[in-house]
Amino acid sequence: MICAAISEQSAEDAVNVGIDSASIGADLVEVRFDSIQEIPQDLSVFQKIPVPKIATFRTLSQGGKCNFDEERLDFFRECSKYFEYIDIEYDSKLSDMQFDNCKKIVSYHDFLKTPPAEIIEKIITNLQKKACIAKAAFYVRSVTDLYEIITASQHLTGSYILIGMGELGELTRICYDTLGSEITYASPCIGKETAAGQIDVKSLKKLGKGCCLTGIIGNPVSHSRSPDMHNAAFRSLGINGHYFRFRCEENELEKIVHIIRVLGMKGMNVTIPYKQKIMEYIDEVDKTAEDAGAVNCIMNEGNQLKGMNTDIAGFRESFKAAGVCVRDKNSLIIGAGGAARACAAFLSEEHSEIKITNRTKEKAEKLAKEFNGTVVDSADTDSDIIINCTPIGMEGFEKESIFQECLFNKNQTVMDAVPVPEITKFLEKAKECGAHIISGREMLIYQAMDAFETWTGLKPDYSVMSKAYGETR
Repeated sequence: MICAAISEQSAEDAVNVGIDSASIGADLVEVRFDSIQEIPQDLSVFQKIPVPKIATFRTLSQGGKCNFDEERLDFFRECSKYFEYIDIEYDSKLSDMQFDNCKKIVSYHDFLKTPPAEIIEKIITNLQKKACIAKAAFYVRSVTDLYEIITASQHLTGSYILIGMGELGELTRICYDTLGSEITYASPCIGKETAAGQIDVKSLKKLGKGCCLTGIIGNPVSHSRSPDMHNAAFRSLGINGHYFRFRCEENELEKIVHIIRVLGMKGMNVTIPYKQKIMEYIDEVDKTAEDAGAVNCIMNEGNQLKGMNTDIAGFRESFKAAGVCVRDKNSLIIGAGGAARACAAFLSEEHSEIKITNRTKEKAEKLAKEFNGTVVDSADTDSDIIINCTPIGMEGFEKESIFQECLFNKNQTVMDAVPVPEITKFLEKAKECGAHIISGREMLIYQAMDAFETWTGLKPDYSVMSKAYGETR
């Protein structure tokens, strides 16, 4: 059930917002009385809200504004006449009391962290001893935190509500039924959230069961425009879907794969630095991933995770859109990671002469051997095509430099696979030397279009993703 959490300063506004929330699909309404400046003596006014109601008068320690239990006892007794539920904090003496005519929710909030799964289970179990419904909410700061909540849910029984707060916690709000939660909380509308990560009623209702859940794994990912592009594509095509951002440490890859399976997520993009490492944790790879030796897109088919590579298509379509033919050209790849492998696969398809340079020569030699290329030093200037496939220039790597200006000339096409900023310092230098430049923005959009079609069977318009990206060609 979806509950609209209402935090208004007056009882009249709270009632009106409750009525509006019910009209757009809220199954329940929570009234946060600790936000109401003057609580009416007659609480029967709240009976105008045409759905079941939860009365909450939250204490300071649990995120509210009330100081004393004494002022709440008579209030909750009165509420029990007009509300179907009352919500009381686990550390309040009132949590041990019984209230006639309504069900008691006993709640626990940790606004700082998420404990291990076994602790979550213990908290819920202890709350259930006092409550008709146990409620526990934890702040989710990492993939590990999300994993702990999902793992705990797989061992819980009885009536409970289990919530993750924060951006990563959004998944727990959408997939509440998979987690076994009886209720998920939503804001009446955008801008009226009472907790971090809360989604508005309309959006949550629209997503519903069986929505297409996707996202991106990497480190860093805060710079990524992929959520904007994919969520815009979902909206434009009328698909109930949502795209998330997951910053992962390497030791969390197995956990994110588990999350994909348990929540039935449709797919996931993979970005630096895990395009090769992720292959250890999935079930199979297709020809594109085999050719590139790297995975940047995961498809979940009946809980079998298949890895593929849409970066190859991203490179191909970017050069095609720029009107640049790489066939039989002399091409230099900078880097030897996942993007470089996809680039080498694309150039190999086009019978381009491949040269590779990388800070770690051994990695460059390995990649060159796989794609019948040669290893060169950083001063090589005899190239028709130059493609930077390192993260230098993106967030966290802005101060690092790749090459001297003498690398570029007016007869070259230079591409940077880094999508943000759109014009990197690398491309600025190439443009100053008269070279034709291609931004990594184009590759990001084209690979995203390919991934989106893989997950949904529908190809989004370039213009939709381009606009969502936020910059022009």
